[in-house]
Amino acid sequence: MAEESTYSYQYPAEGILNMLYGTSGAPGFFPMLQSYYGNQLENMGGADSSPYTYTGERIAGFAPREEYAMEMADSAVGQYQPYFDRQRQLTEQGINVTQQGAEEAARMFRETGQAQFDPSSYTAYEDPYTDAVTDKILEDLSKSTALQSQGLAANQVSQGAFGGSRGRLSQEEL
Repeated sequence: MAEESTYSYQYPAEGILNMLYGTSGAPGFFPMLQSYYGNQLENMGGADSSPYTYTGERIAGFAPREEYAMEMADSAVGQYQPYFDRQRQLTEQGINVTQQGAEEAARMFRETGQAQFDPSSYTAYEDPYTDAVTDKILEDLSKSTALQSQGLAANQVSQGAFGGSRGRLSQEEL
């Protein structure tokens, strides 16, 4: 035969029951929970029922000092316009000067392009004294070299080496 099992159940203490289900003077946890969720489901999607459906003002108003600061900022708008106007005038003036300079440079370039180049035109810028001194020095060197060459040739003739390889070597050294 099978044994019958018996289970015993002990009811919670009266304080816990009162906390969970409430008493005549105070609601319990479960009735308050039921009331909360009932209200949530009943008002779901309604205006101002949650932070997501709030319809009131979302930004706080400005303090008096903030409003005064904004008024001062609004009154200052446009006071900088004379500076912008002066800047525009100076910019236009600079553009005009640049255009004039570019036109003058183009004119000078065209004039230069039409000129003929003369290789001896640099002489107009030389100092005539320098030219006279340089020519005199070159003339003196030329005379000195000619005299040495004659003396060398006479020496070679007297030694019997004129026209040979020794004569060419000594002539090249000069």
